[in-house]
This record gives sequence, C-alpha cells and structure tokens, in this order.
Amino acid sequence: MKTIDILTENEKAVPIEERKGIDYARYVLNKNELYKYVAASYFSFFSVGYLFYKSFIIAMIIGLSSWKFKVLYEEYLGKKRRDQLLIQFKDLMYGISTGVNNGGNIKEALKNSRDNLVRLYSEDGYIVKEIDYMIHAFDNAKMYESDILYDFANRSALEDIRGFIDVYVQCKTTGGNLQKVIMSTIEVIMDKMNIQREIKVIVAQKQMEGKIVAIIPIIVLAFLNLASPSYLSPMYDTLAGKIIMTISLIGFIAAVIWIFKIVNWK
Repeated sequence: MKTIDILTENEKAVPIEERKGIDYARYVLNKNELYKYVAASYFSFFSVGYLFYKSFIIAMIIGLSSWKFKVLYEEYLGKKRRDQLLIQFKDLMYGISTGVNNGGNIKEALKNSRDNLVRLYSEDGYIVKEIDYMIHAFDNAKMYESDILYDFANRSALEDIRGFIDVYVQCKTTGGNLQKVIMSTIEVIMDKMNIQREIKVIVAQKQMEGKIVAIIPIIVLAFLNLASPSYLSPMYDTLAGKIIMTISLIGFIAAVIWIFKIVNWK
C-alpha cells in the first residue's frame, strides 16, 4: 500500500508516492530528545553506580549501560503518543459523522473538522497533521479513498482507529446506513475508551507507589552516606560488602524495569 508524508516545504519536491507518514507503532528519539536522554540517563546511572560502589570507574561503566534502556524510554513515549492520537481521533469521529450526515464525503468532513480540531489541539496536534496529510493525498495522490484511510489506520497501530475505518469503508462499499453505523461504532469506541480511562486511573496509583518504592533505597543510601559515612564503609571496602551492594543494585534495576512495564500497560 502506498503511503505519503505530512508535507513540509522541503518535501514538496518529493514524488507523492515516495513519502511516508508517521509510524505511530515505533517511536524514534530525535536529536534533541536523544541528547537530553543521554545526558539525564548517564548522570542518573552514574550517580546510582557511585552510590553503590564509590568507584568512579565502576560508576562510569554503569553510566554507559543506560543506553540499553533507551528502547524502554522510546516505548513509553510511543505509547504516550498513541494515547494522544486516540483522544484526538475521538473528536474527529464526530466531525466525520456530522459531515456524512449532511451528505458530504470524507474529504469534506475532514476539511470541515479541521478548524475545530486546531482550536482544541493547535496546528501541532497529531490529528491535525493527519488531516492535512489525508487531504493532500485526496488532492494529489492517485490513490483510492480506502487506501488513504487504511494507510492512516495501519500507521496508527490503534485497534479503535482501524475498527472505525473498517466500518466506514465497508458501509461505503455495501451501501449500508452509513450515519447509523458510524454513530453506533462511535458509541462502542467511546464506551471502551471510558472503561480504559477508569482502569488507567487505578493503574496510575500503582505506578506512583512503584516509583516511590524504587526510589526509597537510593534516598536511604544517599542519606546514610551523608549522615554516617563510616557506617557504610564495610559495604565499600570489603568483598562481602561489594557482593551485597551488587545484589542490591540488581534488585533495584529489576524494580525499575517492573515499573516501566506497568507504565506501558496495555
């Protein structure tokens, strides 16, 4: 299936068939985000490593291991972006329903919905960019309406968006009561989103508890190093102490990974 991209001035010279849209299934850090991640994660891992071993060399090595967690951070940002897209798509569904009810086609419905969505989410909103993307495809690409819609559905990596577009395309093909079916689909999707939102509230509480539990050992260790360095000296100067610290560090890392899995709950 052909895909196109959200236009920038520099992309206008690229043939329409060679452009690609945002792949919401996979998040890749841009240069600015990557620099911030490297700086923040290396400093954090270095600090933790120094707290556990009081060795600059070991702390530097542990700091380098922060790169392995980049994929977890990208997964977290990717899920956050998909959640934002789904919320914004909810408002677009009503615009499409209204446009179709008034006898318009999908292209007209997208154009009529754009201004309202810009007021809600600004020009930088994901759904606003996707509307521009699809309108440009309707005007310039030699693609069927269904191809353009399914291109968006596939890139969104969201079951609800795919389901809505499936219903729309099938109704257009079979000549069903488009307005009635669309409204019924919207109600089902909205009910599902409401249930998911309630579950996320409960999960968010557990996320916060997990973060607190994970950070407590670091706070306690830092406090003891400041308040009574001699009390912890056997942990840094003896082999048994270093083994205990290593086991503790492994447990801390396992807790952090567990927290990220909760954050990325589906």
